Amino acid sequence: MIGRDLLQELSHNAITAEQAEEILEKMLDSPLAAEIKSRLGFTNIEWTAYAHGATLQELATWRGNGWPTRCVLCGQIIDLARFGWRVASDGKGNSGLRHICCPKK
Repeated sequence: MIGRDLLQELSHNAITAEQAEEILEKMLDSPLAAEIKSRLGFTNIEWTAYAHGATLQELATWRGNGWPTRCVLCGQIIDLARFGWRVASDGKGNSGLRHICCPKK
């Protein structure tokens, strides 16, 4: 049951990043915390990325513009659906994804 789509609201400027964080924090502190993904419209991939340090603004941007598809360390393709990745910096101040264990070339 989706109560609202937090990332969509954020990407459409219906709420600010600060408001989105406040909504998320209130939900995490409520009896409904176990239902947070479905109540706020997160996919498993989005929730995993948030748990690994992606900001809500980054998630909203990735959802709208496409997710990073290459590892910031080795440059090889990341298969989002298979997980095995985490959020990491590309060394230029941007967040991306990296393999937990980069495959051999």
